[in-house]
Amino acid sequence: MVYITLFSVMSCNRGGQPGPTEAEPDWYRAVGPDWPIAAAPGEAEAPGPAFHHQPHARRAFAWAEHPTGALELRTNGQGFREDAETAPSPDPGRPRWVAVGDSHTDGVAPNAETWPNRLEARLGAAGVDIEVINAGAGYYGPSELQAAAQRLLRLRPTGLILAPYLGNDLLDGLVSAATAGGPPVPTTPPRVPRLLRLVERWPGPVHQQLNQDLLLAEHPALATPACAELTGALRGATVVAAAQGVAVIITPLPGALELALPEDELLHDISDALGLRADQLHQHRPCAAGLEAAVRAGLPPGVDLGWVDPGPALRAAGRSTVWAADLHLSVVGNDVVAGVLAEQLLQLRAGAPPAGAGSAAAPPASPPPSPALSTHPPPTVEP
Repeated sequence: MVYITLFSVMSCNRGGQPGPTEAEPDWYRAVGPDWPIAAAPGEAEAPGPAFHHQPHARRAFAWAEHPTGALELRTNGQGFREDAETAPSPDPGRPRWVAVGDSHTDGVAPNAETWPNRLEARLGAAGVDIEVINAGAGYYGPSELQAAAQRLLRLRPTGLILAPYLGNDLLDGLVSAATAGGPPVPTTPPRVPRLLRLVERWPGPVHQQLNQDLLLAEHPALATPACAELTGALRGATVVAAAQGVAVIITPLPGALELALPEDELLHDISDALGLRADQLHQHRPCAAGLEAAVRAGLPPGVDLGWVDPGPALRAAGRSTVWAADLHLSVVGNDVVAGVLAEQLLQLRAGAPPAGAGSAAAPPASPPPSPALSTHPPPTVEP
């Protein structure tokens, strides 16, 4: 569990900490100019993320909460969380959508159970043949999401689904800005030792969201620039995609602690160990409340944007939407997100107006059994 905690609370990809390629060399690699495919002749070079999954990588480990008692994660030749290979161009007549996000999109789940693949399966069951590629990767923050989205346009998608994770993307945005020459992220008082003290009192995952909550509670002036970094990345990715005729849907994933609320005893431990009151959790909420309006306000005229908030459906489904062992989306949570997005894409196909925030999800799958928690660390855990 200390392994999980260390990778949950520290900035693994920047700021003097080990990057993902060093920390998990079997699962990540540096991205070169040919990722995910080579640029077409005469095509302008697009910046890409610094890292992505290794091609043809595999991880298998025990996971007691999953109905099978284990998880197996695979990547294809492009490093996508897909079992089949990804062709350079979509099949004629079969629209291609690409999902981009961090580990909550990448998924602590078998490929078929991640929400992008569940989305493809749900649409197929509704008689709509659409390819959905899971291009998520753990450690992606706003800048990586924007860079990946721009480079993934080489795959000639019909649309992109951008899935920022509000539980740590504000902190990630600040770290990216600091790396680019902006103000450094405050390091005092040290957050990691305080989070580790909490682990001693709570034998469970200290989630990345607490790292962000702690920073923004101690430095509230950082909330505005942090939100601006996330807003700018989402807007920038949307503008570049729209210029190539590619549709964009943004689906902000809520902080996991909103889906697995701590019990009163844990709230006391958080308050005592971290100095955070219950009302100081979920520091992302003010940004989340105005995020859609802020992104839309900066778009050029004529740029359309779909926006789907899966939060209400995830909260309505109950605590089973996240794994208790690491608070990433569970089988149920992935299916709920897929249901929300399936409804949106079916409406778009039918020519209906795009659904707004808070669309109702299709009914989720039945929750899996919940035996004792696994002690095996998850494969993709972010700061």
